[in-house]
Amino acid sequence: MVAETQRIGGREERGEHEEKVQGQEEPGGAIIFKLVGISFGLLCIIQSAVNVYIWLQAVKELCRPLQCNPLPVPPVMPVPPMPPVPPVMPVPPMPPVPPVMPVSPLPPVPPMMPFPPMPPVPPMMPFPPMPPVPPMMPFPQCRLSHQ
Repeated sequence: MVAETQRIGGREERGEHEEKVQGQEEPGGAIIFKLVGISFGLLCIIQSAVNVYIWLQAVKELCRPLQCNPLPVPPVMPVPPMPPVPPVMPVPPMPPVPPVMPVSPLPPVPPMMPFPPMPPVPPMMPFPPMPPVPPMMPFPQCRLSHQ
């Protein structure tokens, strides 16, 4: 083991690590994980390259008949000119508004009758006393039998 001082983020950290000897190898599981990861990455790259190739071939096959026999395009018919717009008729002036007739005044409101006085509220009856609560029974003790 070798003690080493590293400067990380403005502070020194001491750590110990083992130096690898050339003869010392990684455990078998780590090598298998690395091989599986590299194989999966290569598989993804090859798969996307094959997808692009097949897509380009399909587009080329679809476009080939159009190059030999292009679709007939009908000739464009010229648009006839618009007829002239007739002149706008002037709007006749509004007739004068007749004067508003005066409104007759409302009749006076009769005075309201006063409400009769409220009767006095009788006193409330007291609630009957609560019966005494019986004492609680103790919970039975659970005893585990060891066999």
